[in-house]
Amino acid sequence: MIQRHIRRQPWLAFAFLSFVAGMLSLPTFSQGNGDVSPPSSEMQQGVVHDRLAEIRRRLSALPVDAAAVQSAGATDAEWGEYKRTLRLLAQLYQTHLDSLNRLESIRRYHRETAEKTLAWHGFELPGPYAADFIDNLWNAVLAKEREVEALRKEQALFDRTLEDARLDLKRTEQGVRKADERLEGSAVDEKERANWLRSLSDLRRQQEEARLAMLDTERDFHNELLSVRISEQTLLKRQALTASRISPLTPADLDAKLALLDRKQQEIEAATQKAIEADRESQARFDAVRERLEKMQEHGKPANPQEEQARNHEIVKNRVELDASKLETEAAAAILKIMRMQALLLAMRRELWEHRYASVHQQASKEAETAMSAYQRIRDIVDSWLDFLGAELEIIRRRVDDQQQHVDAWKQEYGDRAPAMREQAALVRWESMLRGALAEAEDLDGDLRSWSESMFRPKESISFAERLKNLQLTIYKLSVEAWNFEIVAVEDKIMVEGREIVGKRSVTLGKIMQALAILVIGLWCSTRIGNWWRGRIMQRFSGKESSALLIHRIFSMATAVLLVVFSLLAVNIPLTVFAFVGGALAIGLGFGAQNILNNFISGLILLVESPIRLNDIVEVDGVRGRVNDIGARCCQIRCFDGIDMLIPNSTLLEKNVTNWTLSDHHMRFTISVDAAYGSPIHDVMSVLKRAVEEHPRTLDDPAPEIYLQEFGDSSLLFRADYWVDISKVPNWMRVASDLRIRLEELFDEIGVVISFPQRDIHLDSVKPLKIELVGASLHA
Repeated sequence: MIQRHIRRQPWLAFAFLSFVAGMLSLPTFSQGNGDVSPPSSEMQQGVVHDRLAEIRRRLSALPVDAAAVQSAGATDAEWGEYKRTLRLLAQLYQTHLDSLNRLESIRRYHRETAEKTLAWHGFELPGPYAADFIDNLWNAVLAKEREVEALRKEQALFDRTLEDARLDLKRTEQGVRKADERLEGSAVDEKERANWLRSLSDLRRQQEEARLAMLDTERDFHNELLSVRISEQTLLKRQALTASRISPLTPADLDAKLALLDRKQQEIEAATQKAIEADRESQARFDAVRERLEKMQEHGKPANPQEEQARNHEIVKNRVELDASKLETEAAAAILKIMRMQALLLAMRRELWEHRYASVHQQASKEAETAMSAYQRIRDIVDSWLDFLGAELEIIRRRVDDQQQHVDAWKQEYGDRAPAMREQAALVRWESMLRGALAEAEDLDGDLRSWSESMFRPKESISFAERLKNLQLTIYKLSVEAWNFEIVAVEDKIMVEGREIVGKRSVTLGKIMQALAILVIGLWCSTRIGNWWRGRIMQRFSGKESSALLIHRIFSMATAVLLVVFSLLAVNIPLTVFAFVGGALAIGLGFGAQNILNNFISGLILLVESPIRLNDIVEVDGVRGRVNDIGARCCQIRCFDGIDMLIPNSTLLEKNVTNWTLSDHHMRFTISVDAAYGSPIHDVMSVLKRAVEEHPRTLDDPAPEIYLQEFGDSSLLFRADYWVDISKVPNWMRVASDLRIRLEELFDEIGVVISFPQRDIHLDSVKPLKIELVGASLHA
């Protein structure tokens, strides 16, 4: 399918391959601004401060009387928008100043952190160090990693917001240009209104510029903050690795850890017993309320309206009580489940510390394999529990917030507030237990990280299965790195408030592969749809197949271009990448695709001007055939002997081409016949005309013409010219054969003989013929 589509549209394949080749040949562009030096922080603060002072002056100078504003051509809604935009501009400029101050502070702190990281070469006190100290270091590393990950997500959010602000600025700039055009073309009595709309559009643009500049500064601040956190993480990891290498786990450390875990286990067991009792009590309370409600509903309807009203009130009250009891029961069951999960976490921590001690102090290969197996098993469980607890905590946190809003907005007509308060308290207990369990899981995750980083095992002790698994992990990591390999970084620059804001987006190998996948799938679908649609329009435009083919070709081109654009935008590759690959693409088109482009444009000219159409009979270089297809590169012409010729489109425009069916599909054919001398000429011509007119495939208009063409050497030569609609008669040789057969029959009826070549010889008999024998004497 892909080859067929490329064959039909070679220009698309060449363009996309040139685009990819251009990107592969380009270096990675830095985020610098070239020869333009970025303004200093003091200069930026000065510019923003002046803008803020100007906006404040404009706010203070706003007219109080609305009539003065209406006389300037502004509506009430537009005037309100004008004032809101000015106030928002003041807030944006003030926020921008604050961001610039914070940016300067974080840059100083970044320099200090980098110097501190480079200057650290060890702890002041020599080792070995306590296990708690090492675990605290690894927990700090883990916490810093999570902070870095959160900052990366926030950075991605800022990039998306900045891109949206960039698009908003372009839209407002377009609005300013339209307002300028409207002002230039307005009449004298409309100038005031047009001037006001121009001022409002310019204020909108200024707001978007201020917002974009503020967001760009915030992005710079977060980039600096991310760099600071990465430096801190690097320093903490160096410290943790250094402490782990020189501080093996001692028996005293193991005993202290196990004793601490035993105390926590006892506390969890005691709390679990209380949770079991609370679960039973909440379940009993729920059953009691449900039974009471069922009994109230089983009683018949009271005859007294007051009693019925009191009964309905009690039913509603018990239903509210039932909902509260149900939530308490749900929370109690969940808390019990979480406590049992915490007990399992403590048991796994105890197992981890025992294996950790054994892996350090026992050098046996079997013990090392057992420790690694236990580590991997606990690692898998902890990862799944961290995901579960994090998701569950997020759900309960939202329920707590919703219930808090419900309680805060409580009104007296809602009834008793106590059930809602009980529901809130149950959700708070549930959330608290989830937080505790998540903290325990994170502590266990920190212990696992500390063990994995500090544990050393020689390669000889690693089993083949583990080697294979490590190989798989290595291949996976290399695949991810290759997928995320940055081929080129595209910069999108824009000038805002005297500074150049640079947006940078990378073009990775994975993005190119995704774009290719989208393009291939889209081309496959568009080809299927296009072929189906081509058949329909061919039927609809019967007789105008070339017009239908032109519509189909335009649809295919537009679809292909849209697919290329969509595939790039879908994977976040900016269209400005063509600015970088434009040179390579131009060189490729100039040298490699000269003939392809020539033939492609020639094909479009053939379809637009229609000198040659589908099903036309043409003659090129003495070869005659029917046009079966006008492709993007060549035309397919089928000769009448069954041979298909592929003729480049440019050839059909540059060379002499005979189109036998340009104006219509009527073609004249000729049949000749010889009659012997002495045949009745008028009878022969009548028979010829009769034979032609009787044939169902010959046309009455134009009428056939019969001629006595010439007096031959041995016969009278007659000629019949007749017309045939070749769109209905694909084989005109059959028509000529039928006419000759019919003529032979009609000539027999009138006694006309079809002559054949003959010659009469006349002898001069005035004197005797001289007969002479030559060579007789020799034989004698």
